[in-house]
Amino acid sequence: MDKFIKAVKNNPCLWDMGHPAYKDFEVMDKCWVKVAAIANFPDAKAAKIQWKKLRDNFREALKRKKNPRTTLGHGDINAKWNSSSLLCKVKIRT
Repeated sequence: MDKFIKAVKNNPCLWDMGHPAYKDFEVMDKCWVKVAAIANFPDAKAAKIQWKKLRDNFREALKRKKNPRTTLGHGDINAKWNSSSLLCKVKIRT
């Protein structure tokens, strides 16, 4: 999974809303194909779906960390997210 996160991180047009190519779908599609190849996904669509799941789950974990009453004893975010340091370096909008 770290390889996948690093591949996405190295293509800021996929996640940085301030990037000039953020809305350029042709550039983004090429980047997703590249990310899928690096991370051994069958295609770009599978990589996009996995990124959305990972991003959404991490966002929810961050919210639970901010509000400990909603964790229901699920423990520390870093215990469950061994890739959390990598994801934190990618600008996740919460």
